[in-house]
Amino acid sequence: RRLIRPSPTSPLRHLPAQLQPAKTMSSKKEGDAGRWFPLESNPELLNSYISKLGFDSSQFHFVDVFSTEAWALEMVPQPVAAVIMLYPISQPQEAHRSEENTNVIPKQQVSDKVWYMKQRIGNACGTVGILHALGNLSVTTEAGADGLIKKDSWLDRFYSCCPRSLGPTEKASILESDKEIESMHDAATADDANQT
Repeated sequence: RRLIRPSPTSPLRHLPAQLQPAKTMSSKKEGDAGRWFPLESNPELLNSYISKLGFDSSQFHFVDVFSTEAWALEMVPQPVAAVIMLYPISQPQEAHRSEENTNVIPKQQVSDKVWYMKQRIGNACGTVGILHALGNLSVTTEAGADGLIKKDSWLDRFYSCCPRSLGPTEKASILESDKEIESMHDAATADDANQT
């Protein structure tokens, strides 16, 4: 998925509605950030979701990227401000992530120009990816995020509590304790466009 400026020549893909799976993933254990129901990587759904969070999707919106080959990238309207990539997690990746958590991340320094948070909630990758994409718009666009995030919206309040200078773990803790975003994420997964 790419977050791009709107273009009249780039219609969004509309998928047929399907039956919703039962939501049985919100089982939290003590000391556990829990699991959310997966968010479909679908431009229609993501654009609706970011609008409800308080983002002005008339300025930028998500579209499908069908391939990373040149012919497919030429079809993506410009400019592109962010990319959210969806891919399956494999056992070698899980092993690598475990090693990174132990040996790399504790020593890693994140630039103060980058908005970054850790993801500790299972299946929250869609929401966390969106927060990274929108939180870094001011780095990638001349105008920054000013005017793109509605005042007093959930996004405005969240980014006010979680500036770039706040550590990634602290941002994760704030997200984990925020019932409003959990509820909005849950509502997005109940949308007919969510086919996960």
